[in-house]
Amino acid sequence: MRPGPRPLPCYRIEAGTDLLGDWLVDVTYGRIGSRGRTVRQAVQDEAAARKLVNQHLRRRATRPQADRRRLPAPRPGRSRPVDCRPRPSR
Repeated sequence: MRPGPRPLPCYRIEAGTDLLGDWLVDVTYGRIGSRGRTVRQAVQDEAAARKLVNQHLRRRATRPQADRRRLPAPRPGRSRPVDCRPRPSR
């Protein structure tokens, strides 16, 4: 176990279709600097994908207070992709 503060959490949600037209929702989470873990769920249509994304956003917005002070709560429709990998040094 290394001393010091823990790396900040990282969270990303992506929804879209694959080459066959099936809707997929990918949820990636972990700590900044790590590869993270991705969970992929297949859904029937766009409405089901939107519902699943909104469920994840609501769950994320109600996370414990200890994490809330570190990261701003995600806002539906205004999210941007987040990369859990470390940024290249300049």
